[in-house]
Order: sequence, then structure tokens, then C-alpha cells
Amino acid sequence: MYKVDKKTGDYARASEELAEKLYLLKGQWFYKSDACEVCGVNGYKPYKDGTTPQQLRDAIGQVLYNWSHKEPLKLEQKDKKYWVIENEFRVVKPKVGQGSRYDLRWPYGIGDNSTFSFAESAVVFEGDVVGLGGEGNKGKTAFAIDLAVENCDIHNVTLVCSENVHRLDERLEEVDWKEIYTPDKSDWLFEIIEEKNEQTYLDIVRARKDNLVIIDWLDASKDTYLIGQFYRAASDRIDKGVVMIIQQKRSYKEFAVGGEAPRDYSGVFLLIQTMADKSSVLYVDKVKSYDHFNPERMMYRFEIENKGSRFNKIHEVETCHSCKGKGYTQSSGVSSKCSVCWGAGYIDVIGEL
Repeated sequence: MYKVDKKTGDYARASEELAEKLYLLKGQWFYKSDACEVCGVNGYKPYKDGTTPQQLRDAIGQVLYNWSHKEPLKLEQKDKKYWVIENEFRVVKPKVGQGSRYDLRWPYGIGDNSTFSFAESAVVFEGDVVGLGGEGNKGKTAFAIDLAVENCDIHNVTLVCSENVHRLDERLEEVDWKEIYTPDKSDWLFEIIEEKNEQTYLDIVRARKDNLVIIDWLDASKDTYLIGQFYRAASDRIDKGVVMIIQQKRSYKEFAVGGEAPRDYSGVFLLIQTMADKSSVLYVDKVKSYDHFNPERMMYRFEIENKGSRFNKIHEVETCHSCKGKGYTQSSGVSSKCSVCWGAGYIDVIGEL
């Protein structure tokens, strides 16, 4: 909510508020309406001091004009759009990258110790963004929970929950393979924040810049073209930590919501999708840095157990070469179940003996 102070003029209030929120607009062209939104100026109902939102919108417009026309310039203006002029830059020194690998422990199969073998080679660095696009009810939150559980004893972990926290509490009660509570059982060993606003997500990343921050999940139902900018903004705010952004993927789309842009800003990008037999698979879409082998395009079938709290029976699979993942083949216009994968759409990968 916009600050109300009878002793301060509209222009001064607008200038102070916009200066505090300007970081949210960096790295993108924005309109006056965007500046008003981040400042919390909306609607038409007058504030307690009698000032109307329209007066404050006009004041913000005046601030934008002055900042883009009077020295020292803070903004660049192009038609009705503005760009925040950056004056501070991160200068890289020799050997600055040494020792910056991040020891990220990935989820695994609790019941049988099965693993996502891409983790043996994938390298995550401090300051990386890791993306996960998943179809609905296919394991996204299980991945978020297990990632928090596996890392809470070696990193400061912040899990940002956008759904019903009572459901989350029920899932965490199923975690019995690792201690996740403080000695007096009054709290978890990792931080959980309930939040649904994507702008606040970025504030959390900035405030927890050295943590493993897991955002479950980013609502991409509106303004999907801005998803890539969100990834970039998260990357700008994280420092020695890592951000895991979980978002939706439509079953009929090749990429997660937002297209290819989210993966462009990710060090690792994963997809959880449904195969022809309705089973879930995790697909490694992008790994920017790796050690022993390139894990891109590796795929794993898995099961979720115990109220969505744990993975099990993880094993590598590949798309069926006969039906191309459809689960059926056509001959003379007649469709029939694929005789290679028996309608699954995938086949098991057999390792070297």
C-alpha cells in the first residue's frame, strides 16, 4: 500500500516510494502504469488524508519525466516507456570463479535408493537459477519438498509456498528418512514462507541471497511473456545461494509456460511431463555445465509415494523409437498399440554390464 503522510507533498512521496521500488523495474522497458503498480498506487478510492490515487499517479508521472530529462539522469525514455539507467557494475577479477560450485543435493528414491543419475555430472554454481516446469499434479511439489529436505543440513534453505500450507504440513509429516525438526520440535530446520505474489518472491530472493531459495510455484497464468524477465531478475538478486523456480507446463506444449526464455536464464532446466501410459517422467532439458558426461535429454520415470512426499523407483528411460512416444502406431490408416513399448511411449535404458 502506498505510504500516506500529510506532512509530505505528493511529488516527494512519489519520488521516495519509486526510489525504493526502482530495483523491481531494472532490466526491462516499463510504462508509467508499471511504476504505479510496484508503488502500490491503484484504484480510485481516496486515501485517509484525502489524496486520490490519481493525484499520486500524476506525481509519479512527473517523477518519471524529471528523472529521464534532468541531470543526473536515472531513466532513459523511449516513447512512453522507461529504462532504469544502471550506474553500478560488477567487475570480474581473475580467479573470481574458483570455489564457487554449489553443493546441491538432488532428490532420490527413498524406498530403493534409486537416483536421477544426471546429478552425478550436472554442475550448479553459486548464483545460478534452476528451473523446473511441470504438468499439474505430477510431482513438482514433491521435488520442492525433497530438495529442501536433502539440503537443510548443509545450506540455509527457504521454501516459498504459494499453495495451502496445511497440505504442506501433512506432506512434511511423512518425512521419516531424515531429521527436519529442531530439537524441541517447534520448527523445521528450513524456513517456510507463505506467499503468492511474484514481486514479493523477488524481495525474498534479495533478502535471502545466500540461501537455497525454492519457489513453489510461480503462477504463469498471466503475462507469460514476462516469465523470462522474472528468471533474469531472480538471477540478478541471488548471490552465493541458488534459486529453484518451479512453474507450470501445459501437457500439449513442448516447453514450460513462457517458452524458451526461462531455460535461457537457467543453469539447469528440468521438465516433468506425462507419457502415453499416463506415467510421469523427468526430462533434463538443459545443463549448462557438467563434469563426466552431458546429461541433457536424459529422461527418468518415477513414482511418488506417501501423500506426495517422496520419490521411488526412479529409472532411466528413453522415448520409444517406434511410436515416437505416442504409444501407438498406424498402418494403412489403422491405429494399434505399439508392439515395442506396449503403449507406454518409452522404453527402459539398459546400462552397460
